[in-house]
Amino acid sequence: MTTGTQVATIDTVRDSLIGDGSKLRASLPEHMKESAGDFIRLALVEFRRTPALQGCAPESVVASVLDCARLGLKPGPLGHVYFVPYGKECQLIIGYRGLIALALRSGDIAAVEAHPVFASEVFAVELGSEPKITHTPDYTVPRAPQNVVAVYAIAHRKDGRSIFDVMTRAEIEAIRNRSKARGGPWSTDWIEMARKTVVKRAAKYWDVGAELAEAIAIDNAATGYEDAPKAVPAAPVAIEASISRWSEDE
Repeated sequence: MTTGTQVATIDTVRDSLIGDGSKLRASLPEHMKESAGDFIRLALVEFRRTPALQGCAPESVVASVLDCARLGLKPGPLGHVYFVPYGKECQLIIGYRGLIALALRSGDIAAVEAHPVFASEVFAVELGSEPKITHTPDYTVPRAPQNVVAVYAIAHRKDGRSIFDVMTRAEIEAIRNRSKARGGPWSTDWIEMARKTVVKRAAKYWDVGAELAEAIAIDNAATGYEDAPKAVPAAPVAIEASISRWSEDE
């Protein structure tokens, strides 16, 4: 909540993070505790890169940084997280690369990939006892958001099996239209947000660890979209593949 007319400045945010250094260090996972100073510097760099954050309540900026630390995701050029102003409040938005990084920590997932499908590309989904995706990219097609007809995500499990999900453009736009972020990241990074959308939905079929479940819950709360997977033990499940039907209806 905003306190009076106080707004965030680089000095107030830096002083708060350094003053709450023990809290931030305690929030970081064990493998990042020794680099708490570097984490603060990365957060301040991101703050400087987004001037609109200077109109936010300082406590909302600090809270977003602490949430980021608790998840063990680094702000910065990797695109794991974004600090986004909504009115006077700073919200933590999780990038699709951040979701993938957390999925890889679960112990069950070996790799995750997410790809847009552009108009005129060869793309086919087969269902049945041996479901699969065939996608042949066409790099002569401009890699622009308006040319995307579908997006899919594949999680490769350590036991050799794969789980995938496919979303049509219409499904993605429906999510966008329900999101508070539709005028922000969706306007500047549509393809990245579309990748994140299908990764979030696909994660409902994975053995989701507590960190990934929390990250999706935080992101849903920030964007106004509620459909978070529940954390489950990292044990084998019977699902071989789970997909959504795709049809080129646009």
